[in-house]
This record gives sequence, structure tokens and C-alpha cells, in this order.
Amino acid sequence: MAVELPALVRRDLGALVERLRHTRADVKWVEQENMHLTLKFLGEVESDRLAPVQDALRQAAGRVAPFRFTLGALGAFPSPRNPRVIWVGVCQGQPQLASLAAEVERQLLPLGFAKEERPFTAHLTLGRLRSPSPKGSTGPRDLCAALAAESVPPHTVAVDGFVLFQSVLRGRGPVYTPLSAFPLSCAH
Repeated sequence: MAVELPALVRRDLGALVERLRHTRADVKWVEQENMHLTLKFLGEVESDRLAPVQDALRQAAGRVAPFRFTLGALGAFPSPRNPRVIWVGVCQGQPQLASLAAEVERQLLPLGFAKEERPFTAHLTLGRLRSPSPKGSTGPRDLCAALAAESVPPHTVAVDGFVLFQSVLRGRGPVYTPLSAFPLSCAH
């Protein structure tokens, strides 16, 4: 499940990806229409478990008030000098996103979904390095330089809910289909 991004934010992040693409590093870039902020990845969910999952997510959404987050800096896991995953961080709203992710975890735990071992780090994945570039290629070095030089469009995103997506892997990449939307509704 994920927080959807407004079209303008996806467009600006898509333009950022196009600039990073010029580094020629061997990166599988996220398509603009697929950009979102993941709260939790569930993996394969059998159809008979879908209704209880949706009920749990409704409970989670009812315990969190709407909020905003602001896009932060460009970064990489495990580090910008050794990029494997290229991402955009969150500079404001991180605690609220972490609280929402924790509430989702709490509600799904009784249904057998394991708690994430790593702490939640709010980020938007832009791409994943497929392989180190061949000897003599400047792609990775150029990518590291671009990560240091580029700036992220200064967007603030209103979070008034989240979406449960079905993800189907295709040759060109995943296709995300929204299954259910969960509006945040806590009055606090």
C-alpha cells in the first residue's frame, strides 16, 4: 500500500529522472505513472484474505489524521557513493508518515503479516541499479556526481489517505492497479 502522489509531483520527479538518465548508469528507472510512497509491501495476498486486509487498513486509516509531507533531498541506498537504490527523501512530515506506517503494521500483524525488520524510512524510489557498469564506463561515477548536483522540486504533498495496490510484474516493469482507497479520518 502506498500514498499516491499528485500528477504535478510525478511530472516533476519524472523530469528529474530524465536528467539522471543521461548519466548512462545501468539503472531501472521508475516510470512516472508508478511513482508513489510505499507504506508497506505485502507480497502475494490470496483472494480470501483480501477482505480482512481491507478491514485492517480501514482501521489503520481511522486512527490517523490527515497531514502533509515535503519532499527532501536526493539520496541513495546504501550510500550516494555506492548507489543501489536512488530515492527522494522527505524533509517534513517524516514522523507522521512513520506513524501511519506503524499503524498499518499494527493492524496487519494479527493477520500474519510480519513486522518490517528495518525502521521505516519515508522515501520515493526513483530507480534501482541493475548492475555495475562495464570497466571503463563512466555511468556510476556520473550518477554519483548527478546525485550530488541535482535538486529535488520543492513540493508539499497533502496526505488524506492511502491506497492498496495490486502489483503485477511485466517485462517493462510493474503495473499497479488500485484495489481500495482508505481515507485518513482521525479527528485528533
